[in-house]
This record gives sequence, structure tokens and C-alpha cells, in this order.
Amino acid sequence: MSGIVLTVLLVISMLLQAYSGIMFLQAIMSWFVSPMNRLYIFLRRITEPFVSIFRPLAMRLTSRMGLPIDLAFMFAVIALQIIAGFIQWIIRNMSMLGMI
Repeated sequence: MSGIVLTVLLVISMLLQAYSGIMFLQAIMSWFVSPMNRLYIFLRRITEPFVSIFRPLAMRLTSRMGLPIDLAFMFAVIALQIIAGFIQWIIRNMSMLGMI
């Protein structure tokens, strides 16, 4: 049973890393390519559903501070890193407890 849980956690961890990589690529492309670039549009379609979760918070903060920047992307990346770190913590604890 714990082998199945470990496998699921490792797959989730790898998917989160891949998604973080996609978000990073999309962020870099936003500086250098046309918004009409097909790859950029594809990456934006993949990342926008997750990033949009953080947009209301980002808009509230930036409007209060008067910043002309969208912090939603940064919040999304931070959230992904926290989730990935939590999963890695679970995997390490399973290992230390001899569950693996």
C-alpha cells in the first residue's frame, strides 16, 4: 500500500515540476515573443487556469500599492513550490519512518 502512495506522490511531484517548467517557459517567452506566437498561446492556455486563481489577490494588492504589475503569476509559482515542498516533505518522512 505504501508503495502505491509513494508512486502517486512521486508522480505528482514530477508533474508539479513539469508544470513549474512550463510556467517558467511561458514567463520567459512573454518577454521575447509575440503574444500571437502559437507556442506562447498554448502555454498560456495551460498556465492561465492556475494563475487566474491568484489574480483577485494580486489585483487587490497591486491596486492598493499602485503597482502596474500583475503579481498573480508570482503567487502561482510560489504556491506550486510550497505544494511541491510539502509533497517532498511527506516522501522524506515516509522514508525516515520506514514506510518505503
